[in-house]
Amino acid sequence: MRTVIDVIIDIVERNAYSLNSSLLLQGNNIVQANGIPFEDYVMNLFSDNLFETNKKKYREKIDEVFSCLHANNYSPDFIINGGDAIEVKKTEKYTNEYQFNSSYPKKFLFPDSPKLVPGARKYEQWDKKDMLYVFGVVPQGKRISLMSFIYGSEFAADRRHYEDLEDKIRDSVSTYDSSETNELGRLNGIDPLRMTSLRITRGMWLIKNPLRLIEEYWAPNPDHSFDFVCLMDCNKYDSDPRKDYLLKLSKTYKNLQIREINLSDPDTLISKKSMLITYFIK
Repeated sequence: MRTVIDVIIDIVERNAYSLNSSLLLQGNNIVQANGIPFEDYVMNLFSDNLFETNKKKYREKIDEVFSCLHANNYSPDFIINGGDAIEVKKTEKYTNEYQFNSSYPKKFLFPDSPKLVPGARKYEQWDKKDMLYVFGVVPQGKRISLMSFIYGSEFAADRRHYEDLEDKIRDSVSTYDSSETNELGRLNGIDPLRMTSLRITRGMWLIKNPLRLIEEYWAPNPDHSFDFVCLMDCNKYDSDPRKDYLLKLSKTYKNLQIREINLSDPDTLISKKSMLITYFIK
């Protein structure tokens, strides 16, 4: 099973941080692409396919690593067989908000999570998965200037915070002449002739860059051509079988740092311990 630590090791040792030409999937076909999309780049990172040129081996790695791949309008983008659920988000500027569309930020993925990708449990049975968000800053879609791996446990509140708000909106709409809908609501006959209806479409969730939570520990450096940040719970880090090898790498690569920091728990706001892993290329 590929883990976040495996991918970080590849980024450091193999310079796996640019959107180079690579094989990628289009439906059931494997094609060569020049300047692959960020989402496919992440898929190749986690399947150890970034440098793979053999189409048969490429497909085998995809099937081995993932139990489910993304579908339009569903979440998450990838599910690792026996591992994390991964959602990929990108923007062109560090200061921009990330669009989560109709899917609120999650600590964990559950079988009843809204907008769950069809087939998410077809080839693997699970009751809960850690949610990993891969955030990228890709100016003009050309080269990654900043990439971060941040677990939902470090910035997302309990699911009820988000679902309760949606329920309150639906309840307020239900006091009017409304219809059953998969959206937040629909109001019918709002004018005297009862000719006009108002659709209240599903809300678009937006979040600030979660890296703002660690500004006292880290900030992007304009002199770096590439910055990488990983933020994860200490228990998650300690359970990774390759953490010792990563720690060993940090003794050799001075631009790789691993340290324990304090963050506010997203639910209680009480301090919690988290692991911060940073890397950069000048």
